[in-house]
Amino acid sequence: MYNGLIEKVAFVRLILEIRVTFMGSSPVPRPGQMGTSVYVELGNGKNFIFDMGPGSIANYLSAGIPFNQINDIFITHLHWDHVASVPYAYMFGGWAGRWHESFRVHGPSGRTEKHGIAYMMDRMDEMLTWHKDSFDIFPIGEGWNLDVNEFDFADDGGVVYENDGVKIIHWRQSHTQDGASAYRLDWNGMCVAFTGDGRPNSLTLKYAKGCDLVITEVQVELMAISAGVNGVSPMIGRMTVDTSHNPGYAAGYLFNEIKPRLGMTTHMSYDAYSNPELLAQIREKWKGPFHFGAPDMIVVNMTPDKVWVRDGVIAEYSNVAAPKFDVQSQGGLIIPPAKYNRSDIQQESIRDAEISPKKYYPKGYAPERIDEWPTKKPLFIPAEAMNKSED
Repeated sequence: MYNGLIEKVAFVRLILEIRVTFMGSSPVPRPGQMGTSVYVELGNGKNFIFDMGPGSIANYLSAGIPFNQINDIFITHLHWDHVASVPYAYMFGGWAGRWHESFRVHGPSGRTEKHGIAYMMDRMDEMLTWHKDSFDIFPIGEGWNLDVNEFDFADDGGVVYENDGVKIIHWRQSHTQDGASAYRLDWNGMCVAFTGDGRPNSLTLKYAKGCDLVITEVQVELMAISAGVNGVSPMIGRMTVDTSHNPGYAAGYLFNEIKPRLGMTTHMSYDAYSNPELLAQIREKWKGPFHFGAPDMIVVNMTPDKVWVRDGVIAEYSNVAAPKFDVQSQGGLIIPPAKYNRSDIQQESIRDAEISPKKYYPKGYAPERIDEWPTKKPLFIPAEAMNKSED
């Protein structure tokens, strides 16, 4: 009876928990810091991605998240350091089992049609034409379907997503030009706000007020020193911050006005020469709980009564996790047919030029090859058969 009570309390705590992992924490990808990406997992099984900068896909895969589960990506703005991993997730997720659902991306409109998320995703899809056709010799199903939710960037406080008790709203950020947004996610009485990139903004004070966890980007103001480290001239560095970014002093000011249970900064160079100065700048205004959202794989766990931070650990040479499927709802796994055979999209002469496997496989060894998908109809594997194979 006592043990059962412990298990029940633990289960309740689990389903009321939010976990946030910094899968990318820098504007410039480098070992230990990939392009900015924030992964939010909820105790109800829902997961959300905020931005997906260059290289961040490696951390998602290293953390054991299957390709076909990487979905619902919320983009703050269309700078490449925030979106570069999106096409990779789109293409390989379709190949790796995202057969029965679209690839869902949410993001702001822009000052013209060409500056919005819908235009970018449409052109990205076009850019990937060769890749898509090439991979259409495999089962893809609905994997290439794009579900792009473009919202009006100027509709401050507008709802981007509302489902299963989760509500996500947005507001404008001042980041060079129109079309940059911040987000707030509310679930089970808890809240996570992510500002994306931008200048300190009174709208953030309004819409992030009352949030438990507030994450903002930050840049340290050591222009001359940083120029010697990263090669950016002091004048360009100074102008970049003054037109587009959040100084450390401003981050501290925002935290002090919002008063979250935990304030965090990301999209920053995590360096020994700058971290102490950056922390001092933030602490000028904010004396409450604080932690850098850098380097990569910093993990935050949050329940209604507790917030704690851990270092996530991933293997240096990890492998990709097997896809996960909801086989119970369909009674089993439905594998869609392939769209093409190789003969549909490739010259016969180049296939004839392939060296015969008999010349390079050892004598007596001949693997059973699959040169084309074996059926033009969907394959169905009953759930009980899958369970037996897992056993």
